[in-house]
Amino acid sequence: MTNKINAQVVDLKLEKTLFYAFLALAGVLLVVYLYFINLSVFNIAYSQKAIAQIDDLKTTVASLEAEYLGITQSQITTDYAASLGFLMVTGGQNYAVVDNQRVTLSVVNDEI
Repeated sequence: MTNKINAQVVDLKLEKTLFYAFLALAGVLLVVYLYFINLSVFNIAYSQKAIAQIDDLKTTVASLEAEYLGITQSQITTDYAASLGFLMVTGGQNYAVVDNQRVTLSVVNDEI
């Protein structure tokens, strides 16, 4: 009889230990899940912030390009280009032409 009671007590201790182990595992998994959810939310926020910064930089670059072109258009003349080694184009206009004909398949009859 005492062996039976001792076996039941051991079984209860084992069940209690397993219960707390699974409870701890569930707690750890919950914390890991919340960590990854939090991480993804912060990454979305950072990416939106980065997109806003990229847009600001594009605007800044565009205004600097416009300013540069405004300055250089008044400074670049034919004499200045000639002093840099550029030559005036003489004669007719020549263009490179690419033949766009492609090999295609077509159905002659509606047969298989």
